[in-house]
Amino acid sequence: RRHRGGTFARQPVTHKPAYTKARTHVQSSPTQALEQAVSGGNWKEMFDAAVAGDLGLVEYHVKSGVDINYAHPEFLSTPLVATILARQEAVALYLLSAGANPNLPSEFDGVTPIQAARQVALANVEKKLVELGAK
Repeated sequence: RRHRGGTFARQPVTHKPAYTKARTHVQSSPTQALEQAVSGGNWKEMFDAAVAGDLGLVEYHVKSGVDINYAHPEFLSTPLVATILARQEAVALYLLSAGANPNLPSEFDGVTPIQAARQVALANVEKKLVELGAK
């Protein structure tokens, strides 16, 4: 075991430390952990599904606890406004029925939900927004 000069030679490690055996999941980055804590799920996937009009996937994420009023710092847009601007009427109406804030503006788009609905002429969404007190 001794190396020339009286110091110990480094021996190869033949076993894994116990703590690595117990880790069975991939650790998320601090940003992902914060997103999960704030939104309760996969906000980005829900956002993309909303804009694409995938109502089933949006419903899944909302029921899983994703915060539909969260505006991710990378997007700077709310799911409701983005959905309205993408002309996804069914998803927009669902988000409103699930508790989306009818007055929460999108920083990226510079519009409120009612302004977005008027901009793309979604009359049913505009009507629902008015019923919910949108300004």
